[in-house]
Amino acid sequence: MRKRHGLLVLTLLSMGLPGIAAGEEPDPNAVRELMKKYERKAAEEAAKQAPKLPPKPRAPAKPPPSASSRPPPSQVFRDTLRDGTRGPAMVVISGGDFQMGSPANELGRNSDERTHRVHVDGFAMGQYEVTFEEYDRFCAATGCEKPSDETWGRGRRPVIYVSWNDAMAYAEWLSQQTGKQYRLPTEAEWEYAARAGTTTPFWTGRCVNTDQANYTGIFNDGLPPDCEARKDDGLVGTQPVGSYKPNPWGLYDTMGNVREWTCSAYDQEYGGAEQKCAKKDTTGPMTVRGGSWTDSPVWVRSAYRYRVDPTPRDPYFQGFRLARSL
Repeated sequence: MRKRHGLLVLTLLSMGLPGIAAGEEPDPNAVRELMKKYERKAAEEAAKQAPKLPPKPRAPAKPPPSASSRPPPSQVFRDTLRDGTRGPAMVVISGGDFQMGSPANELGRNSDERTHRVHVDGFAMGQYEVTFEEYDRFCAATGCEKPSDETWGRGRRPVIYVSWNDAMAYAEWLSQQTGKQYRLPTEAEWEYAARAGTTTPFWTGRCVNTDQANYTGIFNDGLPPDCEARKDDGLVGTQPVGSYKPNPWGLYDTMGNVREWTCSAYDQEYGGAEQKCAKKDTTGPMTVRGGSWTDSPVWVRSAYRYRVDPTPRDPYFQGFRLARSL
């Protein structure tokens, strides 16, 4: 107790407590307050002498949920099927506004091509028309009958003799295989992607020739006289996809080769059906786009529209191209 009392006295003397030097008994409350002050001061001194630790690194900012799953614009990608094989090549199309339809002075224009402003959200479009190679895999997996190739060959040639219902069934099967939402493009998506930012009758400009697309060159309707594009190239039937240069957004054969189904019901007045997909069990006419190997130039214009019932498998010039939601 004497030793402890002596240390306490020395501490209080150093802190200047009145009465200690004269031998007086210190006030207990004053002693407690001074001791608290002494402990705080000791803690501050210890903190100053302690080694400084480096600051903890900040965790990297997390990207938005969709950023990792959505490919960047113009990227070409292929989804993986359940068996590990790769699906059709798809091109990411950035969303935007465009003028759909054709101006009144466009050669070959029809009355159902009213011009109107349309907004399209971003989506993915098939880089090529669906090929026999891709469609035959679907037939083998589902037991569907393989369509005829007219003896032109299968492989990389676009599939023909497919109805709208057939195309929808293929897109549904591919969705199940990949876990992604495959479908046919809406009519607005199709024209937006086929134009690729152009406003001319063809994405090639005012003119088109048979070195640029697979259509019949024996007619010149839909072309100005100065185009000099009347040329019979001697080709009969479809050509392997990618045989001609792509449009500015990397899509092949949007002019000619085969006509392409869209998921939109045909509406002559453009009342909004062009911006959505029809129901699966629809029976009315559907919109077809793009022209084929057997069509003249006027039919391969970006704005040209066709109406076809969803069930027939007759035409040897009818195929399709996929779309995929992002």
